[in-house]
Amino acid sequence: MEQFKTRVPKWGAKIHYSGENDIKLTNTCCIDYFLFSFWCAFKLNKRFLSEIPTLALTEKLKDIIRYVKVNNWDKVREIWVNNFMKLKIKPKNNSISVFGSEGERFIKYITGFQTNTKIQ
Repeated sequence: MEQFKTRVPKWGAKIHYSGENDIKLTNTCCIDYFLFSFWCAFKLNKRFLSEIPTLALTEKLKDIIRYVKVNNWDKVREIWVNNFMKLKIKPKNNSISVFGSEGERFIKYITGFQTNTKIQ
């Protein structure tokens, strides 16, 4: 249980985005706990990584799990925003808000993997 408690993310991050360093990412709660759930699935089933279907972004999902494992949430969010969401938002005051529903910020980007019952 302690491993889970120490990896629960705090909201917000500093990421590299669109060629810029240290962009502040705010309102990350809509993606944080879903990304955390991937790591939890891995902890509960060590074969989880090998059971994820091989698609274009499979390695990026594996990277997310690896970075949660070492508690590097800034990198986790950076991978998600840059590779899955592929946001085209211009930062305002070096900040981007990812506020929104779980459906629009997480679920629609993972649909290709949802044929796998482990991810569902």
